[in-house]
Amino acid sequence: MVYKTLLAVFVLSGLTACSAFTSPTTQRGRDASLPQLNVEGISYEQRLSKYANQFVVSDEQEFAIVRGYPYAEFTGSGIFATDPLRVMKVDDQWVKNIPISLNVNQTLNAYRMSIRPIKIPTGNHQLLVSGAGWENKALYTQLPTVNYQSGKSYVFKPSFAKGEVSTLTVYEYEADSRFEPADKEGIILKSTVSSPVEIGNYDNQKVADIFEK
Repeated sequence: MVYKTLLAVFVLSGLTACSAFTSPTTQRGRDASLPQLNVEGISYEQRLSKYANQFVVSDEQEFAIVRGYPYAEFTGSGIFATDPLRVMKVDDQWVKNIPISLNVNQTLNAYRMSIRPIKIPTGNHQLLVSGAGWENKALYTQLPTVNYQSGKSYVFKPSFAKGEVSTLTVYEYEADSRFEPADKEGIILKSTVSSPVEIGNYDNQKVADIFEK
């Protein structure tokens, strides 16, 4: 009886570990299974640039930039690691992420993508974003449709309140160049451009159904 119980525990643990690496319902699975950029032979800084520019097809195209708010400091990996906010999908087009490498692990890779503003064409767009979850559960949030205007910068910022629903709101912002991209002080919030929506309002299983292998 004890043997069967231990066997069941080991099998369940194995399935959980496998799910963590393959299913977008978890942080690690999300970053491994969603679309990846082709970054062969280029430096990590060049990879970040390719990531940021993937939706802009020409130098003449007008665009806005958007990013997640750095709501928490980088804490490394582990069960209590924070999950930074970043764009996953623009309308019907998935963002291609930088593949995990030996030199830059999943947690650091996600963090660096989150603080690199991504360019999107001007106009009305609905974004699907991820972040503010925990290691074994990736949270996805569908933001309201916003008219992203040429030359402007936008940030989706969380609001956490004990005993209340946590939300995300999109703001226009101005970057203060005296600060690093990861510093909250470098993001000067201006006008609100969306109503707040509940964090995790998009079922992560919907993402898994598309990409789970």
